[in-house]
Amino acid sequence: VVHLYPYFSMKDEAAFRNIWQQAYPATQAAAAAEKSHQYAFSFDGSMASCRESYADADGVLLHLQNVDAPLKAALSESVAALDHLEVHGPAAELEKLRPALEPLGAEFFAIEWGFRNAVN
Repeated sequence: VVHLYPYFSMKDEAAFRNIWQQAYPATQAAAAAEKSHQYAFSFDGSMASCRESYADADGVLLHLQNVDAPLKAALSESVAALDHLEVHGPAAELEKLRPALEPLGAEFFAIEWGFRNAVN
């Protein structure tokens, strides 16, 4: 499983929320193709974060293609800035993501051990 944790510094919270709320139906519809396990926004003051997890790097890359337009709109100068981006996953999957995410300043964390319980 690969986890993506982008953090956004919002300049126009209403516009930021609107962009992602408008994109949500398409994101939800693409969940199976993207092999998405989780996708949820959370907010604290002027900061927003999206908790995302996918079965593998290919799912992440497909998701990035699918949200290219809303991501660019959200990162317009008047709406928000990417504060930081964490990527967590197996080392081999992280390597596949470096070309796409290093230009965004992503931090890569290789998962070495742990477990995940099934959620019903």
